[in-house]
Amino acid sequence: MKPIKLQLSVIVLIFANFVVYSSTPPPPGAPEPASVPIDSKIPVLFAIGILLGGYFILKKTSKTCHRFFSGENNCLTTK
Repeated sequence: MKPIKLQLSVIVLIFANFVVYSSTPPPPGAPEPASVPIDSKIPVLFAIGILLGGYFILKKTSKTCHRFFSGENNCLTTK
């Protein structure tokens, strides 16, 4: 079974190589793709990054019960 898988995978890789390199190139003088501005939502991305970072910092530094890590369900009991 193992040699058949090896032979089949080698044949598929060789065939994929021929398929990729046999495609025709685009015609010369093709128009350039339209440019998209990437800086239009930078403040929103920055704010989301700050909020996500704050969430992970608070989660790491909180002193609450972590029942998934301790294996005990003593989070519901109040002392």
